[in-house]
Amino acid sequence: MIKDAGDKLSATDKAPIESAIEDLKKAIEKNDTAEMKRTMEALNTAQHKAAEAMYRASSSAGAGAGPGAGGSQPGGGPSGDARSSTGGASNGDVIDAEVVEEEKK
Repeated sequence: MIKDAGDKLSATDKAPIESAIEDLKKAIEKNDTAEMKRTMEALNTAQHKAAEAMYRASSSAGAGAGPGAGGSQPGGGPSGDARSSTGGASNGDVIDAEVVEEEKK
Protein backbone atom coordinates (compact mmCIF):
# COMPACT_ATOMS: atom_id res chain seq x y z
CA MET A 1 0.00 0.00 0.00
CA ILE A 2 2.79 2.41 0.82
CA LYS A 3 4.48 1.83 -2.55
CA ASP A 4 1.19 2.28 -4.41
CA ALA A 5 0.30 5.45 -2.52
CA GLY A 6 3.60 7.14 -3.31
CA ASP A 7 3.49 10.78 -2.31
CA LYS A 8 -0.24 10.69 -1.51
CA LEU A 9 0.51 9.72 2.09
CA SER A 10 2.23 12.01 4.53
CA ALA A 11 5.07 10.80 6.75
CA THR A 12 2.74 10.80 9.75
CA ASP A 13 0.35 8.46 7.90
CA LYS A 14 3.16 6.16 6.73
CA ALA A 15 4.87 5.81 10.13
CA PRO A 16 2.24 3.58 11.82
CA ILE A 17 2.17 1.26 8.79
CA GLU A 18 5.94 0.95 8.66
CA SER A 19 6.08 0.32 12.40
CA ALA A 20 3.40 -2.36 12.16
CA ILE A 21 5.29 -4.03 9.31
CA GLU A 22 8.47 -4.14 11.39
CA ASP A 23 6.56 -5.56 14.37
CA LEU A 24 5.04 -8.23 12.13
CA LYS A 25 8.46 -9.19 10.76
CA LYS A 26 9.76 -9.62 14.31
CA ALA A 27 6.78 -11.79 15.23
CA ILE A 28 7.39 -13.96 12.16
CA GLU A 29 11.05 -14.37 13.09
CA LYS A 30 10.00 -15.50 16.59
CA ASN A 31 7.39 -17.82 15.08
CA ASP A 32 4.86 -16.49 17.62
CA THR A 33 1.41 -16.98 16.10
CA ALA A 34 -0.43 -14.97 18.75
CA GLU A 35 1.93 -12.05 18.18
CA MET A 36 1.53 -12.46 14.40
CA LYS A 37 -2.25 -12.19 14.70
CA ARG A 38 -2.00 -9.15 16.95
CA THR A 39 0.47 -7.37 14.68
CA MET A 40 -1.57 -8.23 11.56
CA GLU A 41 -4.60 -6.58 13.17
CA ALA A 42 -2.47 -3.55 14.02
CA LEU A 43 -1.22 -3.42 10.42
CA ASN A 44 -4.75 -3.65 9.04
CA THR A 45 -5.90 -0.87 11.34
CA ALA A 46 -2.98 1.35 10.32
CA GLN A 47 -3.67 0.70 6.63
CA HIS A 48 -7.36 1.50 7.03
CA LYS A 49 -6.55 4.80 8.72
CA ALA A 50 -4.12 5.67 5.92
CA ALA A 51 -6.70 4.73 3.29
CA GLU A 52 -9.26 6.98 5.01
CA ALA A 53 -6.75 9.84 4.98
CA MET A 54 -6.08 9.27 1.26
CA TYR A 55 -9.81 9.16 0.53
CA ARG A 56 -10.45 12.38 2.46
CA ALA A 57 -7.57 14.08 0.66
CA SER A 58 -8.76 12.98 -2.78
CA SER A 59 -12.40 13.88 -2.13
CA SER A 60 -11.51 17.36 -0.85
CA ALA A 61 -9.05 18.00 -3.69
CA GLY A 62 -11.42 16.97 -6.49
CA ALA A 63 -14.80 17.88 -5.03
CA GLY A 64 -16.42 18.54 -8.42
CA ALA A 65 -14.57 15.97 -10.50
CA GLY A 66 -14.84 12.93 -8.28
CA PRO A 67 -16.44 9.61 -9.09
CA GLY A 68 -19.92 10.99 -8.33
CA ALA A 69 -19.79 13.72 -10.98
CA GLY A 70 -21.57 13.68 -14.30
CA GLY A 71 -23.34 10.65 -15.69
CA SER A 72 -21.81 8.18 -13.28
CA GLN A 73 -24.39 8.89 -10.60
CA PRO A 74 -26.88 6.10 -9.92
CA GLY A 75 -30.05 6.47 -11.95
CA GLY A 76 -28.55 9.11 -14.16
CA GLY A 77 -27.79 9.31 -17.80
CA PRO A 78 -25.70 12.00 -19.43
CA SER A 79 -27.75 14.58 -17.54
CA GLY A 80 -26.97 13.00 -14.16
CA ASP A 81 -30.65 12.84 -13.19
CA ALA A 82 -33.16 10.50 -14.77
CA ARG A 83 -36.08 12.77 -13.86
CA SER A 84 -34.69 15.82 -15.63
CA SER A 85 -34.75 14.08 -19.02
CA THR A 86 -38.49 13.30 -18.77
CA GLY A 87 -39.52 16.93 -18.76
CA GLY A 88 -40.56 17.16 -15.11
CA ALA A 89 -42.26 13.80 -14.64
CA SER A 90 -40.80 13.59 -11.15
CA ASN A 91 -44.16 13.47 -9.36
CA GLY A 92 -44.34 9.69 -9.62
CA ASP A 93 -45.66 9.44 -13.18
CA VAL A 94 -44.17 6.45 -14.94
CA ILE A 95 -43.64 6.41 -18.66
CA ASP A 96 -43.39 2.89 -20.04
CA ALA A 97 -41.87 2.59 -23.48
CA GLU A 98 -40.48 -0.12 -25.69
CA VAL A 99 -37.94 0.32 -28.44
CA VAL A 100 -38.71 -1.58 -31.59
CA GLU A 101 -36.23 -1.67 -34.44
CA GLU A 102 -37.75 -1.66 -37.89
CA GLU A 103 -36.17 -3.68 -40.65
CA LYS A 104 -34.30 -1.55 -43.17
CA LYS A 105 -35.42 -2.05 -46.75
